[in-house]
Order: sequence, then C-alpha cells, then structure tokens
Amino acid sequence: MGPVEARQQSLRVGVVGLGVGRRFVEAFAAHPHATVLAICGKEPDVLAAVSQEHGVPRCYADFAEIVADPDVELLVVATPHAMHASMAVQALRAGKHVIVEKPMCISLQECEAMIRAVEDSGKLLAVDQVLRFYPYYQSIKEHIAGGGLGDIYYAEADYLHNTTRLIRERTVWRGSAEHSHYPILGGGSHSLDMLRWLVGEVDRVHCEASRRAMPDFPFPDCMIATLHFANGAVGKCTTSYGLVRETMHNLVLFGTNGTIERARGRQDRDKQFRSLAEHAFDEEAWPVPFQPPGGKPIAAVVDHVYQCVVDNETPLTNVWEGANTVAVALAAIEAWQTGRPVQPAQFKPA
Repeated sequence: MGPVEARQQSLRVGVVGLGVGRRFVEAFAAHPHATVLAICGKEPDVLAAVSQEHGVPRCYADFAEIVADPDVELLVVATPHAMHASMAVQALRAGKHVIVEKPMCISLQECEAMIRAVEDSGKLLAVDQVLRFYPYYQSIKEHIAGGGLGDIYYAEADYLHNTTRLIRERTVWRGSAEHSHYPILGGGSHSLDMLRWLVGEVDRVHCEASRRAMPDFPFPDCMIATLHFANGAVGKCTTSYGLVRETMHNLVLFGTNGTIERARGRQDRDKQFRSLAEHAFDEEAWPVPFQPPGGKPIAAVVDHVYQCVVDNETPLTNVWEGANTVAVALAAIEAWQTGRPVQPAQFKPA
C-alpha cells in the first residue's frame, strides 16, 4: 500500500467519557477517514443522545466492554484524572492506539507504566495537550525556531480561571482527593507543556501556594511555580482556580532579540517588540489571532493522530512528552509540600 493510499485508510474509533470526550466524538465523526464505532459512559441518556446525534452504533456502560471490542482501533480516554493511566494501559495492551486527556496521569509510577505499555505494544499514545495545535502558538514556535527572539532567557505561562461552579456543580470529581487535582497539575499542565515546548526541559522547580479563594477545595486553589530550564533560562507558571474575572491565558517570552506578550481578557492584546538601533524598540501586533475559527482545535489534534497512526509516526504530544509535563507538575507539588527545590524526573524513549 503506497503512502497516499495509507493516508486514506479508515480508522475505527471508540470514546470513553462523554464530557470532554464529546468533542472527540464530533471531531472524529467529521473526519473523512474515521468512524466513531463505539462510545462508553455512565449516563444512559447521554449515551443515547450522542449515539443518535452522530450515528454511533455501539454504546457501552462498562469500560471493560469497549476495551474488549476487537473492532475499535483507537480509544479516546476522556475520563477523570485518576482513571487515565489504568484505562490507557488496558487499551494499549488490548492492541489499541490511545488519545488520553491531559494531564496524562497523576504519578511518576503511572508515567512509567504508560511508557512501558507503549513500548511493549508498539501502539501510539497521544496526550490532548491541545495548545500545541493552536495556530497562534505554532506561529510563535516557528518564530523562535527561526531565531526571531534570539536566546530566550525568561518565560512565563499562566492558566488563570474561575472553576468554582465547574468543580462544585458539574464535575465534582475534581474536588475529590483521589484525582489529585492540584491546579498546577490540572489546568497548569497546559501552561507547563507550552513552556517545555517553546523553551526546553525544566531541571529545577520551586513552588508556593495559597488556599484562600476556595477554602473548601481539598487542594490549594492558587499555585505559582518558578522554573529553571536546562538551557539556563528561568520562568514561572501561575495557576489559579478562583479568579474573579474571565479566563486569562498569559504568555510572556523575553529573548535577547525580542519579546512576545499575551494577555487574554476582554480584549486580546498580543504583541511583540523588536530591537532597533540605539536601545530603541518597535512594537507591533502579533499577526496570528489566538482563537482559531471554531474554538479549540480538536479537529487538528484528531487529524494529526490519524496521520501518525496510518504513517506509523510518533505524535507531537507523545507518551514521553506527556510524562515530562506531568513530572514538572509533580515536582512543583513536592516543592510546595517540602519547601525545597525539586529536580523533575526525565523520561526519554529507550
């Protein structure tokens, strides 16, 4: 089979978890070379509604049933955090490719188990670190690779949100201790993954935290991690779950040749600064808007993973990338708990 024919082969998909997972049902159902064959969830009315809307023929109430379905080639795991590792490992061992929601898992032991399952099965695992698929961030990555910022010496990325209602009413599992929903690991995994992708690996982490905005939450509601990168750059990542304002995803990059700033609120203010002669600088708007048409680019994630499956390539957000992002978050949690800097674990392909 030639490369053109291979890219056009059909992929049979299953989705477990129909909260966030519903977006993957929609994206795969719209893909020209994929079929959503099966879905799995605990709520019969949701199962029935999603099945009817997208013509999904097989509905399962038990994960054991969907993972045992021999016709499912790729399984999306979009369940609460503490379930990610076990479900992904079972799916890989059953011979299925996997897309797993972020964070990939919640412990270093789970990282190791998921890596072993990928290596032993020969199947791929992709983590839904969706920020890497935004054209906005991709344009910044290209700008950095082309030398547009020179050497980056400072970077910050913040996930600032008000999740009070979400946690207390819609996804109450987030407030359960078993899911380890520390902000720096939950929402913060977006920002940490972005910093790793744009700047490089982190080799030392400090962290402070507070619990004043959501005192009934079992974890700190605000965490700030300061980072030292292996290449000598420094940075920080703040994650807040009780913010009294609309969501903001902050990004700041200081380089020897330029600066990029993003502060998303009521109005996007995306800009860059370029050095001019005699210590002057030029300020201009960043040319690529943050929000792509249609919202989160799940379709881009889906198409990327599809291409990786049919071409037997490693995904951009593969199991080692997912593990290293989790490792930085866990190092931040440990640093906060101990009051000492922590060196994150490092994972690399064998």
